[in-house]
Amino acid sequence: MTPWFRFVGLMLLIGMVACRPSSEPSAGPPPLKVAFLYAGAGVDPAREVVAGELGARLQMHVEEQLGDEVAMEEALRSLVKEEHRLIFSMVSHAGAMVAMHHVAADAPSVHFEQLGGIKTMTNMRAFEARTYEGAYLAGLVAGSLSQSHVLGVRVQMVTPSLEAVRIVNAFALGAQAVEPKSVTRVAGFDQGEASLGLGVDMVLHSTESGRISLQRVGASGGEPLVVFAVDWAPYYRQTIQAALAEKWGAEPAWWGMHEETVVLASLSAAVPAPLRQRVEQARDALRQGQAGIWRGPLFGQDGKPVLRQGELASDKFLYGMNFYVKGVEGQPQGL
Repeated sequence: MTPWFRFVGLMLLIGMVACRPSSEPSAGPPPLKVAFLYAGAGVDPAREVVAGELGARLQMHVEEQLGDEVAMEEALRSLVKEEHRLIFSMVSHAGAMVAMHHVAADAPSVHFEQLGGIKTMTNMRAFEARTYEGAYLAGLVAGSLSQSHVLGVRVQMVTPSLEAVRIVNAFALGAQAVEPKSVTRVAGFDQGEASLGLGVDMVLHSTESGRISLQRVGASGGEPLVVFAVDWAPYYRQTIQAALAEKWGAEPAWWGMHEETVVLASLSAAVPAPLRQRVEQARDALRQGQAGIWRGPLFGQDGKPVLRQGELASDKFLYGMNFYVKGVEGQPQGL
């Protein structure tokens, strides 16, 4: 064979090898490193749901028992050093927010998510649930079933918050929508039902997790009449997908029934069918953004109007709600 034919044959062989499809799959982008931080145990079904859905696209890490600002900041700086790119803090005390704000300022390429915070920056977002929506619907039940029309709220939150005030007010307004003469009394974190006084026959329990439950007085071991819970899976899902697509934004988020974050977890068979229907209809209106919990006229405890007839409260108004409405006894504590 002449050198010329040897050269042509070699070129053909090289071309065939170069064009042969590779048996090795092309490497995709590395998984997104996501961290979740908790004040106590990291039991979070919503996180598990999203982890199951997104699978290999994520690398999840959980930090637990972060009870103070120092522990929070140490954990955050360690996570940044380990190249986590999205960090959710489910720790709602003020120290957690301060710690995250400090660390976020030093890590501009990391996305930070703070539950219930008020501090934000270009890489740090505050998110919160409209738990007051569940309280309003629970108020409809309480106002309908109460015999004394004297109701109670136990705000079981260690850290005072404006959301606690909104929960109390929404519950009172729900009850007043059924029975205008309803009175609502408030007990703090370290107070029992007895502190609410005589005559109270329905008590709303509100916890740090966002769980809202209504029970008859003296039935603490029995089934609640209605329970609302917070499901963060929709929020986690959308936020993580935005980070994966490099479309994450720092606009504060306030999600409720419309986003399927505040959900009706249970409605007791002890609730009569017509009332069940009313609660479900009101829930559906909230889902569709059509309910007007905060529509005027609305009055403060002193009887002075805070919203005019037909006026609908803005989110700015609700964020600044540091007062109780007419029909609520007591004063907000620690604000």
